[in-house]
Amino acid sequence: MRNKIIFFGAFFLFSTFFFSLPIVHQALAQAQKQSAVDTLVYPIAELGQCQSKGACKTYCDKPENSEACLNFAEKNKLMSAEETAKARAFAKVGKKGPGGCTDGNSCEAYCDDVFHIEECVAFAEKTGMMSKSELEEAKKVNQALKNGAQLPGNCRNKKQCDSYCESPDHMEECIAFGQKTGMMSAEDQRDAEKVLQAIRKGVKPPPCRGKQQCDAYCQEPDHFDSCVSFAEAAGFMTPQDAEMARKTGGKGPGGCRGKECEGFCDNPNNQQICVEFAVEHGLLSQEQMQQMEQGKQQVQEALRSAPPEVLQCIKNAVGSDKVEKLQQGILSPDRAMSEPMKKCFEQQVPRRESEQGQFQSERQGDQSSNFTGPGGCRNEQECKDFCIKNPTACSQFRPETPLMQVPHMELEQRTKMNGPIQNGEMRGEFREEMMQQQIQPSQGEFQQMYNQEQEGAGERIQQIMPPADMIQQIPQEIRGSEPGSYKAKSTSIGAILKLLLSNVLLVR
Repeated sequence: MRNKIIFFGAFFLFSTFFFSLPIVHQALAQAQKQSAVDTLVYPIAELGQCQSKGACKTYCDKPENSEACLNFAEKNKLMSAEETAKARAFAKVGKKGPGGCTDGNSCEAYCDDVFHIEECVAFAEKTGMMSKSELEEAKKVNQALKNGAQLPGNCRNKKQCDSYCESPDHMEECIAFGQKTGMMSAEDQRDAEKVLQAIRKGVKPPPCRGKQQCDAYCQEPDHFDSCVSFAEAAGFMTPQDAEMARKTGGKGPGGCRGKECEGFCDNPNNQQICVEFAVEHGLLSQEQMQQMEQGKQQVQEALRSAPPEVLQCIKNAVGSDKVEKLQQGILSPDRAMSEPMKKCFEQQVPRRESEQGQFQSERQGDQSSNFTGPGGCRNEQECKDFCIKNPTACSQFRPETPLMQVPHMELEQRTKMNGPIQNGEMRGEFREEMMQQQIQPSQGEFQQMYNQEQEGAGERIQQIMPPADMIQQIPQEIRGSEPGSYKAKSTSIGAILKLLLSNVLLVR
């Protein structure tokens, strides 16, 4: 509900316009309160070489000087284009308004009286000094008065009506007048009814008016509870929302309020603070909490199993301190981390594949001098000989560099040629199933599995990011739904902050 509903002074809109009628000397008087007036240098050639503000006012009071004065005021930003347009319209009718008023003060005094409403509305319509929507509202009030409606408390002007309707004790009467005149939309009427229900319950609304006043009033710690109580009684907040508001004091992470929280939690440096705030104040469901914990554990596992070069790449990308916190499980992953982590895993796979090709060539006789296999073997032939005699030891061997294993068919042929092993470790012929159990995959097979595992690690890094997505939800929970919507989630403090830190508590 807009300010006009509280003031119920839409029928005085014309007086407001007359008060700001841009008659030039009035514009200069208003300009005295602005910094622009400080830049004026006297005498002013465009205004008849006037030597002072008083002299310029006298010059601009003359009808024949109106255009020159208006041009000067607009050029020097003493008046807006809209104001000068209205001033020119007023000048066209001879600088005389309803009741013969000739300036802002006299027109305000005349049109501020409700008995002159019809004459003043007609004049505003004729001169175009009111917008279409403002004119329609003023006409509605005029028609309601014609039909016998009484202004709240029988007030006669804007000041009286403002004073009367500011009191919570008179709000029901003032809202009823707004409904009767048809100035309130269906949504405004529903909200007004909620306010009335709260008042009937004996809960007084905060003594503030409009968004700015209610923002300032309800942000004060001493007023916060009363604002929450009224919002709850009026049905703008659920009991759960009200309880959450009392717990948080109406503030979000880092002390942010309203839309400030969106910008605060969008900053990657603040995301951990936002997550901790959401956890502390119960803004996340049990399922979301479990997802967060699972995400932490999966990131820990991915980092624990990452090759040294991948881990170093990640540290370079996101920072060693963050990697350490991720490994310890005290930091939740976010999207800003996931992409560079994924790239680090992916970049190492081609390198490993290249190493695979190099290693396979070593099987043809170009062995790496650093290779050490089971039993200390240093080349393919030594390892073949050792594994034929010690199959169990070979099956249990887990090298840092994948082992160059003995191909299955070659071992079978070697066994047939040499016959049963005579060293006492195994006697009798090798059975096919025994060989399948004991002989490890070939180097190529092993490397392929390794590469697939590393490729999968990069994908998993991004797949375990849903908890980080919750970070983006947190500011939404805090700032609530979009303006005009009161359907906040039961576990959200968003509606609370939107309600208390915007213009919904009383009437807008």
